[in-house]
Amino acid sequence: MNPFYDDHELIRLDAEGRNGRHTFVEVLEEGGVWRVCQVLADPEGHNDWQCVFRVALSRAREEGRPVLELEKLGPIGSERGAFS
Repeated sequence: MNPFYDDHELIRLDAEGRNGRHTFVEVLEEGGVWRVCQVLADPEGHNDWQCVFRVALSRAREEGRPVLELEKLGPIGSERGAFS
Protein backbone atom coordinates (compact mmCIF):
# COMPACT_ATOMS: atom_id res chain seq x y z
CA MET A 1 0.00 0.00 0.00
CA ASN A 2 2.98 2.35 0.34
CA PRO A 3 2.91 3.22 -3.40
CA PHE A 4 -0.78 4.14 -3.06
CA TYR A 5 -0.05 6.43 -0.13
CA ASP A 6 2.87 8.02 -1.99
CA ASP A 7 0.28 9.54 -4.36
CA HIS A 8 -2.89 9.68 -2.22
CA GLU A 9 -3.65 11.04 1.21
CA LEU A 10 -6.12 8.30 2.14
CA ILE A 11 -8.76 5.86 0.92
CA ARG A 12 -12.26 7.27 1.17
CA LEU A 13 -14.41 5.17 3.51
CA ASP A 14 -17.34 7.58 3.56
CA ALA A 15 -20.59 7.15 1.59
CA GLU A 16 -18.91 8.17 -1.68
CA GLY A 17 -16.06 5.73 -1.13
CA ARG A 18 -18.59 2.93 -0.58
CA ASN A 19 -20.80 3.99 -3.50
CA GLY A 20 -21.81 1.05 -5.69
CA ARG A 21 -20.35 2.73 -8.77
CA HIS A 22 -16.91 1.79 -7.43
CA THR A 23 -17.69 -1.94 -7.27
CA PHE A 24 -17.83 -4.31 -10.23
CA VAL A 25 -18.83 -7.99 -10.11
CA GLU A 26 -18.04 -10.53 -12.82
CA VAL A 27 -19.56 -14.03 -12.72
CA LEU A 28 -16.79 -16.35 -13.89
CA GLU A 29 -17.39 -19.16 -16.37
CA GLU A 30 -16.11 -21.77 -13.92
CA GLY A 31 -19.39 -21.33 -12.04
CA GLY A 32 -19.98 -20.50 -8.44
CA VAL A 33 -17.14 -17.98 -8.42
CA TRP A 34 -17.32 -14.23 -8.69
CA ARG A 35 -14.54 -11.76 -9.35
CA VAL A 36 -15.14 -8.51 -7.50
CA CYS A 37 -13.27 -5.32 -8.32
CA GLN A 38 -13.34 -2.52 -5.76
CA VAL A 39 -11.99 0.82 -6.92
CA LEU A 40 -10.18 2.62 -4.10
CA ALA A 41 -11.79 6.05 -4.05
CA ASP A 42 -9.45 8.85 -3.02
CA PRO A 43 -10.15 12.46 -1.97
CA GLU A 44 -8.54 13.83 -5.14
CA GLY A 45 -11.04 11.89 -7.29
CA HIS A 46 -8.34 10.02 -9.23
CA ASN A 47 -9.82 6.64 -8.23
CA ASP A 48 -6.95 4.98 -10.06
CA TRP A 49 -6.27 2.00 -7.77
CA GLN A 50 -8.26 -1.16 -7.20
CA CYS A 51 -8.49 -4.39 -5.24
CA VAL A 52 -9.61 -7.49 -7.13
CA PHE A 53 -11.03 -10.42 -5.17
CA ARG A 54 -12.33 -13.92 -5.90
CA VAL A 55 -15.43 -15.04 -4.06
CA ALA A 56 -16.21 -18.77 -4.02
CA LEU A 57 -19.93 -18.83 -3.27
CA SER A 58 -19.94 -22.40 -1.92
CA ARG A 59 -17.20 -21.56 0.59
CA ALA A 60 -19.05 -18.40 1.64
CA ARG A 61 -22.21 -20.45 2.22
CA GLU A 62 -20.30 -23.04 4.24
CA GLU A 63 -18.73 -20.40 6.47
CA GLY A 64 -21.88 -18.27 6.66
CA ARG A 65 -19.99 -15.13 5.69
CA PRO A 66 -18.33 -13.57 2.66
CA VAL A 67 -14.90 -15.07 2.03
CA LEU A 68 -12.71 -12.90 -0.20
CA GLU A 69 -9.40 -13.99 -1.69
CA LEU A 70 -7.24 -11.10 -2.82
CA GLU A 71 -6.10 -11.56 -6.44
CA LYS A 72 -4.63 -8.17 -7.22
CA LEU A 73 -4.00 -4.81 -5.61
CA GLY A 74 -2.59 -1.96 -7.60
CA PRO A 75 -3.09 0.82 -10.10
CA ILE A 76 -5.89 0.30 -12.59
CA GLY A 77 -4.43 -0.73 -15.93
CA SER A 78 -1.20 -2.09 -14.50
CA GLU A 79 -0.29 -5.76 -14.82
CA ARG A 80 -0.67 -6.35 -11.09
CA GLY A 81 -3.87 -4.36 -10.77
CA ALA A 82 -5.76 -4.75 -14.03
CA PHE A 83 -9.32 -6.04 -13.86
CA SER A 84 -9.57 -8.58 -16.64
